[in-house]
Amino acid sequence: MMSFSYHGQACRQIIEALHFNENVKREVATTKDGTEKHVVVFPKYKSGDDFTVKPTMVNQTFDYVDKLMNIVFQICEVSQPTVMATPAQPPLTNGKRRPTEEELQSVVAKRFKRLCF
Repeated sequence: MMSFSYHGQACRQIIEALHFNENVKREVATTKDGTEKHVVVFPKYKSGDDFTVKPTMVNQTFDYVDKLMNIVFQICEVSQPTVMATPAQPPLTNGKRRPTEEELQSVVAKRFKRLCF
């Protein structure tokens, strides 16, 4: 089973928000003569010759990465021990009661009894 740490998931969410905020207002790409670029899409839910025309956006930018890396290097140089001092939240299953082995076996037996007969 693969699991992800609380701090790792929180960092991923922050980076995703930074990426979204930087790229949310991208312009429509244009050709050299100034006309907007579009792409034709044939969705599966539309039958026959139905299609959708979508604008082609300019490429994504990743300028936030340089700013973020500068901040990370500054924090590492100062070596602040309080950066990750926030404790991780307990797992959601922490408050649940673990079933006994007999309970597990009875659930499996009931399930397969229903499937077989």
